[in-house]
Amino acid sequence: MIWAIAILAATNLGTLAFMAWYVHLESKHKNKMINSLIAKNSTEYLNHEMADKLEGVKQQEPIPELPPDFVEESALSDEEFDKNIINR
Repeated sequence: MIWAIAILAATNLGTLAFMAWYVHLESKHKNKMINSLIAKNSTEYLNHEMADKLEGVKQQEPIPELPPDFVEESALSDEEFDKNIINR
């Protein structure tokens, strides 16, 4: 009885995964079809396709500026480095 439930659950999960994959592919196909209908020429179609691909690219977060008391180790002389290590 338990094996039958496990097989049924696996079948249901497999079907759900397949349907999600199919819906995803159909959505991509539909977007391409809409882009081809909207475009007046091939260059405009390629621009639409490139715009769709760029939506998934994440923008880099700006690097926060360091406070003025932070200095790279290579910029310090040996004496300044030792003084800063000893004081902390």
